Amino acid sequence: MAAQPRIHLTSGLTVKAQITRDDGLVFDGTSAMVASSTLSDAQWLSALVAMTEDLSSDATGTGWYLAAWPAGLTRLANYGMRFYNNPSAPTARGIGEQSDPTGYTTDLNLAISELGVATPTATPTVKTALMLMYMALRNKLKAQTSGTDALELYNDAGTKIASKLLTDDGSDYIEEQMT
Repeated sequence: MAAQPRIHLTSGLTVKAQITRDDGLVFDGTSAMVASSTLSDAQWLSALVAMTEDLSSDATGTGWYLAAWPAGLTRLANYGMRFYNNPSAPTARGIGEQSDPTGYTTDLNLAISELGVATPTATPTVKTALMLMYMALRNKLKAQTSGTDALELYNDAGTKIASKLLTDDGSDYIEEQMT
């Protein structure tokens, strides 16, 4: 089941959302992402996704607004949403914005690209951290012992992407930070 876009706001609103993408394009209401400047006022209004307030067991509003993901819109990119309360024109003032309103940045069935040649960051995204571990388990990992001792990590094509210095003084074995 696909994740639903959602936001928590004041109960009792008429919430509609504009779907946006990382590159600044907006959903046109069918299946395309376009520059918002190309939409007429009527097209802008019809492209908004209606959100329904979730109700508690006694039928009172919870303040959680949900929407079905548009069928014609692929999940191959990172999307965001701009939320409006009963908007009448593109000049309407938004009541909130979220990047990745479904709680997932990408579909879990999508492939993750291998990392390039670079020092791994101390604050990686989950996707980058996962790929680094996967590459270390799957690809060539060379313990270089001629010259400077190092553990070298390679990509699928056989290019070294990162390494870490190794030292062993007979009592302590140390792997330095990856560079």
